[in-house]
Amino acid sequence: MSGLSLATGSLTPTTAEGRHAVDRAEACAPRIAAHAERHDREASYVREAHQALAEAGLLGATVPTELGGLGVSTLLDTAACLERVALADASAALALHMQLSRGLSLAAARKTAGTPGAGEAGTGLLIAMAEGTAFVAGAVTERAAGYFTVRTTATADTSGDWSVTGDKLMVSGAPAATHFALRVRVRTPEGDRLGSAIVTRSPATSVGSGWDGLGMRGSGSEAVRFDAAPVLAGSLAVRGPWGVYDPAALGGRMLSSAAMLGLYLGVAISARRQIAGAGDNGIRQGGDELDGVDRELHAVRETVVGLLAALDRRDAADTAGTLTLALDWQRCRQRLHRLTLAVTDLALTTVGARAYNWSSPVSRLLRDCRAAQFMQPYGPLQTARFVEAAARGEDPELLV
Repeated sequence: MSGLSLATGSLTPTTAEGRHAVDRAEACAPRIAAHAERHDREASYVREAHQALAEAGLLGATVPTELGGLGVSTLLDTAACLERVALADASAALALHMQLSRGLSLAAARKTAGTPGAGEAGTGLLIAMAEGTAFVAGAVTERAAGYFTVRTTATADTSGDWSVTGDKLMVSGAPAATHFALRVRVRTPEGDRLGSAIVTRSPATSVGSGWDGLGMRGSGSEAVRFDAAPVLAGSLAVRGPWGVYDPAALGGRMLSSAAMLGLYLGVAISARRQIAGAGDNGIRQGGDELDGVDRELHAVRETVVGLLAALDRRDAADTAGTLTLALDWQRCRQRLHRLTLAVTDLALTTVGARAYNWSSPVSRLLRDCRAAQFMQPYGPLQTARFVEAAARGEDPELLV
């Protein structure tokens, strides 16, 4: 019989703030799980989970305590929080990730004078996030456009007010978003630049209703149209030239995406619990393969912990070190996805015929883990190319 302790499979937060947030996430889990199957079937947004997270103060988990938030400030503790939510529903965890990653980035900006987001706009938004009145969905992906060649455009009128026009895809949490954080092409007299902006939801923003994804179907990852949508005053940040690769962007991508490792780990642990729920028959069906899965689950968990701890210590000025960490991140992500596929597939086998039904949690987990392979910043083929190039010490510029 396998020696896995399911309790120790989870990530352990390292700070008092992280433990407090995780406790709240665990308390929300039954309410979130109760609606997961219906939202998966309907591909409808997880509104009950969103409400539960808001009432628990978790929409402000990564907002500094002095602004009313829970004060979670590390990727490791953020990942632990996302993992606990993913144990109930990966769709809810994906939507929550949008908010938590924005809190981390805005809080980091406040520490650096002159950094966009450090002023009143960023502070005001963080306060609203802590109050549960602001939910910020990240809007980065565009059809047939890369990270440095986005076509959603920010322009200024004669009075100097900025607005954004364009289309974004797969904006998780869009049905509930009060604000959108966009990567944009900024028109300036000196030429087009890359930039970012916050847009408040208004009649100038149009959220689609056609989301019908393979997995994480309750995440509300809709398309959003912006028609001269006003930019939140003080939120526009202008960076390097449009269309030019910037290796420093990898650091920002890790800050915004690496905590999702907790979400993926949550799916793997959920699948392992489904095997445990099958009782002795499940253990017998799993056999030696189950022992191997358990060993890998423990090993991958430790790898995730080590990686996120290293990212939390990262020196933003160390470009070469950032590439090395990004390589470790993507290797960890590959390994975790392989594990998640293995344990969900084994769960399908050991649980048996009832897992064939759409309403089975195993069915949902299998589709969720397949969908996770396409989460930001790379799909499976891009990930493989990145790892191959970065292992040679080369920056593959895959985000162009």
